[in-house]
Amino acid sequence: MDFDTYCAKAHEALKDKNWLKAYSLVKKIILYEPEDAIWAFCIAKICAKLKKFYEAKNYINLIPLDIPGKNTRKLIAKIYLETNQIEKALAVCPEDMKNNIIEELESENIGELKEKINDLIQWIKDNGGYVGPINVKNFGSKFRGLASNIFIEPNEKILIVPKELIITKDTCTTSYTQIFKDKFLSHHSLFALFIMIEKKNPLSSWNKFLSVLPEDYSNFPIFFTPEEISYLNGSSLLKILAKEIKCLEQDYLIISSANLLTYEEFLKGRMLVSSRLFSVKAEKDQSGLVPFADFFNHTYKSSLSWGYNFDDNGFTVETQESYERGMEITIDYGKKSNLKLMMGYGFATEENTADEYIFELYLKKSDPLYGIKSEIIQNKNEFHLSATTESNEFNELLGFLRFSYCKDQTFIDNLKKTYNLKNFFFISLQNEILALTKLQKICASALSELSELILILERKYEAFNQKTLNQKNILITLQGEKKVLQWGILFTTEFLNFFNNPNQCALNTEPSFGTYIKSTIIPNIF
Repeated sequence: MDFDTYCAKAHEALKDKNWLKAYSLVKKIILYEPEDAIWAFCIAKICAKLKKFYEAKNYINLIPLDIPGKNTRKLIAKIYLETNQIEKALAVCPEDMKNNIIEELESENIGELKEKINDLIQWIKDNGGYVGPINVKNFGSKFRGLASNIFIEPNEKILIVPKELIITKDTCTTSYTQIFKDKFLSHHSLFALFIMIEKKNPLSSWNKFLSVLPEDYSNFPIFFTPEEISYLNGSSLLKILAKEIKCLEQDYLIISSANLLTYEEFLKGRMLVSSRLFSVKAEKDQSGLVPFADFFNHTYKSSLSWGYNFDDNGFTVETQESYERGMEITIDYGKKSNLKLMMGYGFATEENTADEYIFELYLKKSDPLYGIKSEIIQNKNEFHLSATTESNEFNELLGFLRFSYCKDQTFIDNLKKTYNLKNFFFISLQNEILALTKLQKICASALSELSELILILERKYEAFNQKTLNQKNILITLQGEKKVLQWGILFTTEFLNFFNNPNQCALNTEPSFGTYIKSTIIPNIF
């Protein structure tokens, strides 16, 4: 093709927003007109659309600085930002964009922590690690996270923390912790003991890491005020919190006589550890505290990959997609309900598909088979409802209800050998109706109490015209539990109607009912 044909086809591709085709054509045009400012701007714009910012930077030098067009100046400023040329971006951008850039730069101002972060990064590098183009940034008034300094390509390693800088259970086993190592109910207590003692030691070899750890843990339920605790009446979170406090008290009792930590210091250590522990599969499959990696916040199904990398001899974080400058970079903490996120990390997420509600259920002592059933089930009384029949938690809950209404002693005797509530399948239509009726009843009762609490809190917050961070997280958690209970009522109502009127009720094919239909309805009813 000649020059004019390339130009015509390029205009057509640009009109259709076919950026890849336009990129190929304009690259050829540039060979004919290497100094042309219009085509230089065109290829820079295309490169920006394709996120090829470093290539775009090579062309914007050909574009005059006294550019009249606002959108043109925005584009050039964007390219400068993505390639970390902040001063040039501020010089060329329109006024409204300049305000946004300044605001973003201010969010990167983390005050006195900045110097400590720089020391931490240098410590990691001095020990053979790597910290890429990412920086600690403020996200809201209370939380910090990590954001990109420049445009980051997919499949780029952005953090390598050497194995020697990862605090594992072995690291925590020292002369002053050895005697407690195997006595704790949770291995988190060993980590907490080690970390909080090391924090008191000005000569600790871990000081570069310890100096950037937070001091405020008021967002964790364990540190809620009495008023905040009162907001949890009717929530599963209150049940979990009560059990957790008992375990924490037991573990602290083990070390209290040694006068190593106060109870508050121990609690802070436990919250620090629960919110920062990673799975580190090196020589041993164990957990570990990974300096700097603990700044990553959580997004479910984040595309970032992370874990121990034997080639790098350390904990590695790698991108799977591109990140523009200033974007927060997050990792996935796993599919956790807001109950677990609140207890372990001190926050809740809206529209959490892993939400659950926890019931405490007991066998009836009036049941003639109570003795043998109690022997089988032992002390199990906590069951989780999630909004899908696919989950192990749902099947364990339904399995218990089936088990509790089972009257066949031979069946129960045989169960001793293969007891597993998750696999306690359909027994009979009568048993199934009893189990679903009980589930419907306990969901309705819990929902009534929870709905009333939510209404009271919403009115209270509305009166103050704002919510604290803890109040917001509490409300999100309660609303998540409410949705699960509503699902439980919908599920039981649908299938009780079906069982009672199989010829008159159409089967609901709601996706969250799918596993129940396949495992129970199809093999036993049809």
